[in-house]
Amino acid sequence: MPASPTSITTPASLAQCSALLRDIDGHVSLRDDIQTLLVNGDAVIVKPLRAARKSCLATLAMRMACRLIFKASLDTAAIRRRSPGYEADRLRGLRRLGWPVTTVYLETRRYMVMQHCGPSVETLLKRMAPTPRLALLQRITDDLADFHGTGQWHGGAQLRNLTLQDDVLYRIDFEEPIGDAVPLPLAQAFDVALYLASASDLLGPDGGDGAALLTRYLDAAPRSEVIGYLQRLRRVVTGAAWALARTRGSRRQTAEVRRVHALSRMLAQAL
Repeated sequence: MPASPTSITTPASLAQCSALLRDIDGHVSLRDDIQTLLVNGDAVIVKPLRAARKSCLATLAMRMACRLIFKASLDTAAIRRRSPGYEADRLRGLRRLGWPVTTVYLETRRYMVMQHCGPSVETLLKRMAPTPRLALLQRITDDLADFHGTGQWHGGAQLRNLTLQDDVLYRIDFEEPIGDAVPLPLAQAFDVALYLASASDLLGPDGGDGAALLTRYLDAAPRSEVIGYLQRLRRVVTGAAWALARTRGSRRQTAEVRRVHALSRMLAQAL
């Protein structure tokens, strides 16, 4: 999201949807990108809506990976039937349950207008000293364990999809229907892996801090099925790290390569 919102002419109230839509539709740059706009001095997020676009080949590959690696079935129909309004429906459902997620102000066939819930946690963490950074990561770990403990999954649990406003953690970006397509414990294991991998650049290089966060999560949410899927994932990630270490191009140590190695160390130490 842009650091500085772009101002547009807006109606007196978000309830005046037709006027708001005219302003948004006139803002050509919104055709493709998520934008932060100012409405009566308040920031809102405008997100273009897109239908699911996974190819048959990609879906087949996902199905085979689930079966071979995790011994789990993949409901390909759940992926194919994801509508552009899927995310808005999930956000509304989570808000009804009391979870702090962004409010959907307006939804059309092309756009979703949502509450701006503060800066990205990832950005905030990068600016923190080590001690408060670790404290916030521990809080995020506890929040994920609580979220999972009520039978929920995120589908995009990376730090970039968390925000902080008025000392409240908000979850954003619920586009992926992974929890509708695979067993819930596997979706939750994916959440844990995505979270830890995204935090790896902010933690010590030996994986110890990340392993401690994973242990903290498992202590708060000791579900054997999630642990079993994480153990299977550990073998896959360890194999990928081993292969990358022997690949000539891996010497460049891209962010993705570093995260694979870091996640491998975390899982190996904690499981």
